[in-house]
Amino acid sequence: MSDFFNASEGQEKKPFEIVPEGKHPGVLRFVVDCGHHRDTYQGASITKHILFIAWELPKALREDGTPHFKGNFFTVTDFINSKTQEAGMMFGKASKFSKLLRSWTGKDENEVKWMSFLASLVQTQWPAFVVVDHQKDKNDPSKIYSNILTIKPYDGKDKITRIGDFVTYKFNTNGRIYTVDENGYEDLPPFLKKKIEKSIEATEGRYELPTREQAPSSNVPF
Repeated sequence: MSDFFNASEGQEKKPFEIVPEGKHPGVLRFVVDCGHHRDTYQGASITKHILFIAWELPKALREDGTPHFKGNFFTVTDFINSKTQEAGMMFGKASKFSKLLRSWTGKDENEVKWMSFLASLVQTQWPAFVVVDHQKDKNDPSKIYSNILTIKPYDGKDKITRIGDFVTYKFNTNGRIYTVDENGYEDLPPFLKKKIEKSIEATEGRYELPTREQAPSSNVPF
């Protein structure tokens, strides 16, 4: 995810200020389920289950004294629990977030793939260095974007803790079926509401996971 400002006008185009360049201590603050979205991959139609995951940067403060946060949208793999027959999520070996977690925490692919591992990082406020860079828009150099370059292990001396409240959101699930949950939705930032509004759950009322025979390979590099 990028945010930007217009260099010629010197004014923000987003409701938050651009994140400064550099290596920032960070701790997880957002884990938000944005639902299932249709897309294409190598010419084929696919459905992606998208999460927004972001780190608060407690030492990078806005003008009003609140901390910046920086995150991105990542794809998660769906599965059905063979014992409970309920829907679950995991990070496939080839996924961008699996690679990010392994690089950040030093854990192997079998440990980082479960949502319980991500939950433990949230609960313990496992710190990271979030490296942010700025880039000019190729078509409009007056626009400057901030992007996450990488997430690195934290080796600083100071203890890093969240300042803001942890933000999460989940869809209702009933077996294979996902539906929108109104609880907590109104508390989300506007850009996340807009993302959820474009989901299959929101536009069509529900999303049903395919059977194992219908499901595509989870080994995709998203």
